[in-house]
Amino acid sequence: MKAVAENRGGIAPLFFTAPRGLGKTVLLKEVEAVGRDEGLVVASVTADSETDLCVAIAVAIRREIERMGPGLVSRIRGSLDELSLSVGLGGTTARATWRRDDAATDEPFGVALSRLVQELGGAGGLGLVLTVDELQEASQGSLRRLLPALQQLGHEHDPVPFVFIGAGLTSMSRTLARAYGFSERFEYLELHRLDPTAAGLALQAGLDSDVDWLGTAVEEAIAAADGHPYLIQLIGYWAWEESGASTALKPGILPGDVQVAISEASGEIRRIFATRWEDASDVEKAVLGAVAHLGNGTYPGIATSAGLELGETESAVRKLNDDGWLEVIDLERVAFAYAGLATYVASRVGMAPETLALGSQVLPADVTLDDG
Repeated sequence: MKAVAENRGGIAPLFFTAPRGLGKTVLLKEVEAVGRDEGLVVASVTADSETDLCVAIAVAIRREIERMGPGLVSRIRGSLDELSLSVGLGGTTARATWRRDDAATDEPFGVALSRLVQELGGAGGLGLVLTVDELQEASQGSLRRLLPALQQLGHEHDPVPFVFIGAGLTSMSRTLARAYGFSERFEYLELHRLDPTAAGLALQAGLDSDVDWLGTAVEEAIAAADGHPYLIQLIGYWAWEESGASTALKPGILPGDVQVAISEASGEIRRIFATRWEDASDVEKAVLGAVAHLGNGTYPGIATSAGLELGETESAVRKLNDDGWLEVIDLERVAFAYAGLATYVASRVGMAPETLALGSQVLPADVTLDDG
């Protein structure tokens, strides 16, 4: 970021992938905050299937540049307009009411974006940070315009002050590769659960300096969260609330406070997966039942247990991995991502608890996902 802020060039596009709940969006927000602290223009977009991603990017960039003041807008108005027109947007003033034209101009999106970034660096000494969340939701058409533009910006003869960071589910790299073959060469970083040391630091970071975790409280919180950033966030929040530490009702967070926090976090996870269960297909539910029975199964074993073809089993596992149900270990073994999901799935498919794989019923502390 500092190199970009000093107009010394940018970095190659970077993509974060992970199942839901592992902190992709939070990480993007942190990147955006660092960019703003460095004085960069920071534009952020969340992709969806209903909106042309390149249009959303052009609008977001213009909005952020306008916030930098009318002087900057007037100096780069030409390249701003070219970017808008390259995606078929009408309007040529800083505060235009945008409308969609029937088609984009012949100016490629990548050329217009590159020219804008170069003018930002020249006219204002500024760099551009662009983040896109939920990138797997973008249409193939918009990806076919965006991805070559990112490749072009990353291989300029004179490096431009530009940073692109995208985030999406684990299926994102396949989605991008279908749209643009070169995207297989982009850099993808897969996010994983936090180790106990990092989880402890995360739990401590949210506390006032005068408040501490007492006794075995932090160890119990770390064990229950099992490295999931979302669970760490939930348990930390509810432990703080239960302790009354903010009003000095207690000297700190006690183990009893953590047990209440775990129960509250369990309720939130139960609500999330109850909704996801209703959205799951029959094939996905069959796969979940098979994983509950096997505990830590291979693709062929899950297919046999579920009575499915191997191909449809693999497709279902990929979708369930994206949705946070399952995790794939060493490319071939499949297990539940959260402790307690096996018990929950068993209750939904009418499976007797004794038929669960050994260890599937074992939950940290009070965490349970049973509906009752």
